[in-house]
Amino acid sequence: YIEPLLRSSLSYRFPNISIRIENEGVPEILTGTTVFIFNAPRYAMGLPFVPAARDDDGWLDLLVFRDPGPFMALYYLWNVLRGTHLELPSVFHRRIKKALVTADGAVPIQIDGDPGGFMLPGGDSASAPGSAPGGEGGQAADQPAGGGLAPTSVPVWTVEIIPQAVEVFAPARRRPRSHQAPLASDDVAR
Repeated sequence: YIEPLLRSSLSYRFPNISIRIENEGVPEILTGTTVFIFNAPRYAMGLPFVPAARDDDGWLDLLVFRDPGPFMALYYLWNVLRGTHLELPSVFHRRIKKALVTADGAVPIQIDGDPGGFMLPGGDSASAPGSAPGGEGGQAADQPAGGGLAPTSVPVWTVEIIPQAVEVFAPARRRPRSHQAPLASDDVAR
């Protein structure tokens, strides 16, 4: 992970990314150059980006690194490794239900560590061949944003927790399995 991260950081332009959220009815706009939205406490090699994040609480954890550049990326990574990044004045952490995201330049998107295409300026996306303008995560400005967040003047990507999906993927009460599927090493007749 480290070597490709360093190599790509040297040529990456770190465009500004704006995230519109609402906390207890109060709208807030955060701006940074690297944005993570988590539903788990650790990411890639077990890095503790948001140690208090839970997959079953109905919240997403937003983490925004404000300052651009490869040296700042290393500085942030060093602080993540030390567990001190959430104390930095240039790092913003919020627990959210919904975020509206726009960018000043092309931003690569990862979904669970896999390439997810690009968010382009104005909210358009370029991902798999044949994808429609706006991409699957895009939402045009003339469409209602819902949830109390007013639409912006440009299309945006919407990231939102869906309570029913939380119940499907991370049920609040974990039940032990009554039956386990056999493994190949269990001498199952073939």
